[in-house]
Amino acid sequence: MKNRLWMAGLMGIVLLLGGCGIPNPEPVAEAVAATRNVTSGDEVQRMSVTEARLLADAGQAGLYDTRSERSFRSSHAAGAISFPEADAAARAGELPTDKAVIFY
Repeated sequence: MKNRLWMAGLMGIVLLLGGCGIPNPEPVAEAVAATRNVTSGDEVQRMSVTEARLLADAGQAGLYDTRSERSFRSSHAAGAISFPEADAAARAGELPTDKAVIFY
């Protein structure tokens, strides 16, 4: 559980499978900047797949797949990087600081 809270605090935003998209990703990017220092999972911004794809395609976000390597190899979102939750603490330094970080 502690690892999950740490991950939530680190990530800034979380990708959840969902519905509606947004016409302009700028407000989402601004919201991401405001949530960079979240301290609990309750503070993490959630977004739809469409919102995440818009940000990633615009170069404003990186997609990180937190499932196991095996699951990642089986299938993953285009352009996503494998970042298993179990390795998050050791790999935190690999995360970009110049754009949003979207974990799914």
